[in-house]
Amino acid sequence: KGLDALAAPEFAIALGLAVGTSRRRMPFQARATDSSLMFDFKNAAASDGSPSLPTQRDLWLVGLGLVILCALGAADLWIRMTLKDTRLKELRSALQAQYGQHFSGTASPGEELDLAKATMAATKKILEQFEGDRSAVLPALAELVGLLPKGLPLKIGAILVEHSTLQLEADTDSFDSVERIRQSLAASKKFKNVAMNDVRVGTSANQVRFRASLEIAP
Repeated sequence: KGLDALAAPEFAIALGLAVGTSRRRMPFQARATDSSLMFDFKNAAASDGSPSLPTQRDLWLVGLGLVILCALGAADLWIRMTLKDTRLKELRSALQAQYGQHFSGTASPGEELDLAKATMAATKKILEQFEGDRSAVLPALAELVGLLPKGLPLKIGAILVEHSTLQLEADTDSFDSVERIRQSLAASKKFKNVAMNDVRVGTSANQVRFRASLEIAP
């Protein structure tokens, strides 16, 4: 019988069943010869359709990625700001150099503002001294002006005020006039430790320069 037995219909059915049982199918799989779907309820029941939750390792990787992104953003911002500041300084230096070449002997651009700020700071410091010691300084200045001898040649160069100390720089006509001024200041109860320092002859005739130092009495 040989090949005739293999060609029998029963053998073909048995062979098809054997091949079909050894092939594993997915829960939903299209047939090879048909476009329709074949439902495998046996395998579908064994599978779990719920979505898988993220593990601790996945969350750690996401957090690490966010940290890296933030660090890169901060580094990029710092680099941009540093480059802009360096560029600004270079442009300012180049502008000042060119201005100095064409207009020598004058203040460079930007220096006027710095000078104005320094002058305002010095003025503010002087005003704060007067404001802080107004109760003692202003009456002391009025007393000083009233104590200077009347009719005596006197040219005041500067009056320096530092807390409770007054310094008077002035010119008069003789050493006797300097002594009279000292005695007048020492006689006042507003001042103490009156001293005449750096008394010397001036550059012109009948000119004596001196610096009076005195403390305001409390």
